[in-house]
Amino acid sequence: MKTLGILGGMGPAATVSFLEKVVRLAGDAWPKTILTMDPAIPSRTLAAMGRGADPGLQIQAAIYELESQGADIIAVPCNSAHAWYPGAGTETRWLNMPAVVSDAMKRRGIERPLICGGYATIERRLYDPYFAGGAAYLEDDGNEDVYRLIADIKKDPEPGRKYYRRLRRTIRKFRTVGDAILLGCTELSIIWPTDAAGDSVPCGGIPVFDSSWEYAKAIMRKLREG
Repeated sequence: MKTLGILGGMGPAATVSFLEKVVRLAGDAWPKTILTMDPAIPSRTLAAMGRGADPGLQIQAAIYELESQGADIIAVPCNSAHAWYPGAGTETRWLNMPAVVSDAMKRRGIERPLICGGYATIERRLYDPYFAGGAAYLEDDGNEDVYRLIADIKKDPEPGRKYYRRLRRTIRKFRTVGDAILLGCTELSIIWPTDAAGDSVPCGGIPVFDSSWEYAKAIMRKLREG
């Protein structure tokens, strides 16, 4: 099997949650894995707000380092980091998270998901290019609620059930359109429950997709190719 590289630490708990998903999907066929978690990578949120250093160069440096160590496929389990994904035509082993997650939703017939995510993911509209009519979004107050929730999870991911109820209330209050809900931040994956197959439980009858789970599934498919 090919070697997996993971650029994590954005944030750390979400990286651990992603790695647990890969382990669960891999079973006994566990891939050789190279993991780096670099706390020095600048905040994607502050950069997107124009209030912090650009993280692009440090993200790319970490990607090159993983490639030099022999990683065949590189996962970056952070939606916001993909605002700095290389441009079209650039050769990279970094698997594009919004692209593969969108493909998974479209295979299930989803045409316009509602994105719940971090500031960079929402403001840069990272999922819009993958849907003909673009993605759907919460009202501004709803996005602010999600941003605060993500910050709280990063500080202390333990009260998962409480956070889950908060997110459900926000979605129900501020949802406008959308034929599914995407947990477009890997911190939200920590607190949203799944069934035995790894599928997210619905929200009020609306299907929910977890970007961390869908990314892990796509990574495992790529590792098993060839």
